Amino acid sequence: WPTLTIAGFRITSVGAHTMPRSRRSLRSQVLVSHLIARTGKLRDRIMRKLFDAMSRHALEAGDKAAVSDSEGVVCRGELLAKVIGLAADLKIQSGTIGILAPNGIDWVIAQLACALAGVIAVPLPTFFSSAQLGHVVRNASVGLILTTDRTKPLTLESGVTTRLIGNHVAATG
Repeated sequence: WPTLTIAGFRITSVGAHTMPRSRRSLRSQVLVSHLIARTGKLRDRIMRKLFDAMSRHALEAGDKAAVSDSEGVVCRGELLAKVIGLAADLKIQSGTIGILAPNGIDWVIAQLACALAGVIAVPLPTFFSSAQLGHVVRNASVGLILTTDRTKPLTLESGVTTRLIGNHVAATG
């Protein structure tokens, strides 16, 4: 499987988002997806490798940049602390979690925290109308929406509990 490096973290790519070249290729991708979904062991192993690598990189060079967007830069150590902090809060959450945040640092933190906590995450596009968001939230049985100050107003009509992504940081020792 090809290995990718994203923001200094080396990860193994399992399901590259590419267009299938043939029906046979599509069928193979679907079978692999079903296999992964059923067992979850491969996904768990891959995520464990990712978080082991993140921890190692945070220990070795915690002050190096990991993720940046137009709002700022998060270093490896800070990223790991925020992901662990949010994941700890999400472990007690039952049901599906929606992520309503622009592409950037907060979205990365929320997605990684959901993966670490082992919860199902549904990305909610920031360009959806409140009616469209409501439809996705209801159909996916979203019980909590992780959001930012900027996107929180979009969640007000959903009737679902919201939490700000940036308010969770694990204690560092």
